[in-house]
Amino acid sequence: MALPSDVHRLLPAFLAAAQSESFSAAARLLGITPAAVSKSVRLLEQRLGRVLFQRNTHYVVLTEEGVSLREQISPLWHALNQALEK
Repeated sequence: MALPSDVHRLLPAFLAAAQSESFSAAARLLGITPAAVSKSVRLLEQRLGRVLFQRNTHYVVLTEEGVSLREQISPLWHALNQALEK
């Protein structure tokens, strides 16, 4: 599967929401609105063809696919950020 070209823009919102289990908390971490986090996550889900979060009005929880993606992507994203900070 070819990686959609805009996925890299969507990953910070996914990773922040996965870490905090909250779109609002993720938005505060990223300095954007909760709606922007939600939109980014929704677009990522569409691009990948996977449901990454179960949502309701009070919380978000990673699905099994979301957990799997986080476990695969998080270390790589962290390493990339560290490499770019040097």
